[in-house]
Amino acid sequence: MTQRTTNYIAVIWSLMILIIVFIPGDKIPNHGDWMDVFQLDKAIHCLLFAPFSFFWLLKYHIANTLSSKVTSIVITIGVMLAIVTEVVQFYFIKGRNGNIADALADIVGIFIGLLIFKILKKREILHFLVRKEI
Repeated sequence: MTQRTTNYIAVIWSLMILIIVFIPGDKIPNHGDWMDVFQLDKAIHCLLFAPFSFFWLLKYHIANTLSSKVTSIVITIGVMLAIVTEVVQFYFIKGRNGNIADALADIVGIFIGLLIFKILKKREILHFLVRKEI
């Protein structure tokens, strides 16, 4: 994967999160009570935000600019994104109800992405993804 590719992936994934979380509630299919019983909603939040942190960290890793400061910034921006999207859902998106539990699920996803990145980096698996630009 080239630096340009990871730039695109990180930005596109971030935009995809915004598009998904700002869909009005009446445009989302109703899956009934089973979604509430299994808390599938929280898993979806984690699955949206884990790749967010992973792709941004990978972008900086491939650019050879990853540091603990950059990692902290990525995590902070992710947490801010999680909180802001829930606030916007609560106040401005028709049929959506932003809440603390969803923001916490987003934040858990951010840290899962960080953990996966660190595990792959420690095991030296990330270098298989890196390719020099032509």
